[in-house]
Amino acid sequence: MIIKNLEPKDYDKVIEYAIGGMNFRQYFDHELALHLYGRYFLYLELNKVTDAYAAYGENGELLGTLLFDSK
Repeated sequence: MIIKNLEPKDYDKVIEYAIGGMNFRQYFDHELALHLYGRYFLYLELNKVTDAYAAYGENGELLGTLLFDSK
């Protein structure tokens, strides 16, 4: 496992994890609205934090994220 900065190319994966993990589907029936809310949620959280890290597997797959404010 490798811990490094969250790469922008992985934002779509993080959005999909948030949609599934936070049960956004209970609020939206429309796929476009669901994806847009997931994107809104990610960027809202990225604006609140000072550091965004990700764990990547041996083959480069995204395993998880860590967003935190170090103030």
